[in-house]
Amino acid sequence: MRQSRLMTLAPLIMVAIAGFACGESPGSSGGGGGTAATAGPQTAAIGSPLVSNDGKTVTVTKFEPTYGDNALTDAGKQCIAVDVTLENKSKDEWNGININFSVLDANGVKSDLAFGCGAPAGPDALTPGGHATSLLSFEVTKGATGLKLTWQPSLLDKTTFTVPLA
Repeated sequence: MRQSRLMTLAPLIMVAIAGFACGESPGSSGGGGGTAATAGPQTAAIGSPLVSNDGKTVTVTKFEPTYGDNALTDAGKQCIAVDVTLENKSKDEWNGININFSVLDANGVKSDLAFGCGAPAGPDALTPGGHATSLLSFEVTKGATGLKLTWQPSLLDKTTFTVPLA
């Protein structure tokens, strides 16, 4: 009798575990920031807000094509910086903000955040209703063209936002 009850509950337990593993919690909007219906690249200009399905908002306010002490960068590289405004209009805390940004150049070279360029660290998280500004720095190939900031609101979400920088 006890085993049959357990077998009846097993599928429900598996669904609950899968939901929590995907970042969903009771009362969350689900999926961590987007749906398959809006997957794919979306482009906006500097000054235009990028809004995820769950209300996380990023606005690029300024692009600095040279930034910091480039003497600390690798040969053939230079530091650039992007000023952003961040707003959390979702119901959930926004964690791991900085890991979801990168810069892509015209040759398809992707650069992740470069903390060695001297930019101060941005916020680690924003609570619901929170907002902040952040300076994101990247080490890119010297003379690279077609630079675009890319933001993927969630690692599980396939929606990607891009902002042409130059």
